[in-house]
Amino acid sequence: KEGESEGKYNLSYSNIKDYWVLDKCLGDNIELCDIMIETEKKIYLVHVKSGFDAKMRDLSNQIVISAKRLKNSLDSGNLNFINQVIDGYNINKETNPKINDNSFFLDKFKNKDIVYVLAFKSTWKSGEKIKENIDKSNSNIAKFSLIQCVKEMKSTSFQISIAEIDNGTNIAL
Repeated sequence: KEGESEGKYNLSYSNIKDYWVLDKCLGDNIELCDIMIETEKKIYLVHVKSGFDAKMRDLSNQIVISAKRLKNSLDSGNLNFINQVIDGYNINKETNPKINDNSFFLDKFKNKDIVYVLAFKSTWKSGEKIKENIDKSNSNIAKFSLIQCVKEMKSTSFQISIAEIDNGTNIAL
């Protein structure tokens, strides 16, 4: 919603089945994602920002750093990174439900496809979708960051998806 903070937006998902709000839950001082969405076969690690501007550089960097750290963790079998994220989640009083069995939660990352989602809220007053009108954007930083992120994600073997959040609506995967 107009004027709503990213944190408040993320928390709006906290009581939805198969959604995990991991905003500000850090492992090795890295945010795994803002919101984790779980389906039968996939885990979506969603990173959220408002606007298609220079903030896209931060969003892109967050995704690439998270993906590289997660890949390293899964490849090495050292799951301290994810365990620290779980600990941060359990300490956060605004999230439900608590994770009581770390190994059950960790198995999700071993048994499902992982997709990173770069989600941004449209701030254009015209109501046009940025994804459909990217040529109208004046932010070369945003465009470059988006391209760079997609390229760098290839080295992680994780998929990347881009979602535009319409004003007042939820993430559409």
